[in-house]
Amino acid sequence: MKLVALRHLSLKPFKSKAVAVGLVLMSILALSACSSNQHSKEHHSDHSLPTTLDKYQFTANNNYLADIDAAKQQAIESNKLLMLVMGAQWCHDSRGFIANLSSDEMQAIVAQRFVVELVDVAYFDDLHHVAQQYGYPAIFGTPTVLVIEPKTNKVLNYNSVSKWQSAHSVPQAEYVSYFASIGDAPWQAPTTNAQFDEFIAQQTDKLKQAYDYQRPIWAQVRAGKADDKQLTKVATEVWKYRVQLQKDIYRLQAELAANPNKELVLPQYPAFSWL
Repeated sequence: MKLVALRHLSLKPFKSKAVAVGLVLMSILALSACSSNQHSKEHHSDHSLPTTLDKYQFTANNNYLADIDAAKQQAIESNKLLMLVMGAQWCHDSRGFIANLSSDEMQAIVAQRFVVELVDVAYFDDLHHVAQQYGYPAIFGTPTVLVIEPKTNKVLNYNSVSKWQSAHSVPQAEYVSYFASIGDAPWQAPTTNAQFDEFIAQQTDKLKQAYDYQRPIWAQVRAGKADDKQLTKVATEVWKYRVQLQKDIYRLQAELAANPNKELVLPQYPAFSWL
């Protein structure tokens, strides 16, 4: 969704405040959900996708860590990979991912290769630790899809996680080719050094603080206790930051892979307006 569309949304033109809040939230959530990639210019309605299986739903669950551990153990025992999908039911691309995962062709691949575990991130709750325990820096967008070798905790798709943050627009054929072959190539550890590790730690902490600031504003707007102006402003700032940060992390890691001894020129980001 283009940012200009959000700027012109207001509660005033609507007679029903509930309808207005719903429309505003849908628009801001659409902005908050995705990182742009090569597929982002395409658009497909949910009706063009396979029917989502009942077992694939993002629902609140306080026992998510235990469920992840159980799924990981199941993957080990069945000699499969763990597919960890962190998303939300409100998210266009999260719904697109689980719908495409529900196709007959993908279900055949899943049955042969994966144990799938869904984790509800709600409204960007603080679940960075889930990704970080497998060595991925943060949840930059939804869905965050990690393909994990369960015996070693290696993230096999580290450099292509962002692809699935535009999952609704990824053609079904790409799902099939990607998940039928992911993990076949030898795993390569992401290249890093002390300078880069410090950069990631600082920036993911900044992202966590942004999510923490944004979350109660979401709650107030959903409850009809605040208008959309502050939420639109905050969500737009956070979206720009997290999308650019993820791109920069990939770029810097590619530079280190080419020259491990290189001193990186680290990007600078504007301060958030509320700080």
